[in-house]
Amino acid sequence: MFDKKCAFESERLLFRGIGADDAENLVRWRSHEDVYRYSNVPEPVTLPEHLSWFEKYLTRSQEIRAIIADKATNKDIGMTGGVIEDGVFVISYYIGEPEHRGKGFAGEAILALIGFVRSKTEITAVHAYVRKNNAASISCLGKIGFKLLRREEATDLYEYAQSKGI
Repeated sequence: MFDKKCAFESERLLFRGIGADDAENLVRWRSHEDVYRYSNVPEPVTLPEHLSWFEKYLTRSQEIRAIIADKATNKDIGMTGGVIEDGVFVISYYIGEPEHRGKGFAGEAILALIGFVRSKTEITAVHAYVRKNNAASISCLGKIGFKLLRREEATDLYEYAQSKGI
């Protein structure tokens, strides 16, 4: 379904599908405490773990991951993506470069990703799981139109308010 070599853009950002050459940055970003403490597996990731994940990722047609680059500097700053599960697109995202956080890049990346996925697939909703202590992500999602759908033990489930009628 998804072309792993996708490319799209937004006002300030460029996106391209992740590749093997991105392993070093992805491991560095994902192993930064400010990123991993909010992830599904809240611990650093190793290069062998990433490479094993990447091999499996290449076979999963319902999943897409893209590097986020700042158009102004052409610097890779993070990753966004997600997986379609029963017609629902479940997003994932982080800004790996600390100096790019707090500038609206994550929200812009999420909206661009949603637009890209809508143009390629038919989805019924967009969801995001967020750890309860991730105030920055909760704020970001609220600013771009996500609403709390359900509280869970360690994470809460948010839905993009414009999901209805996708």
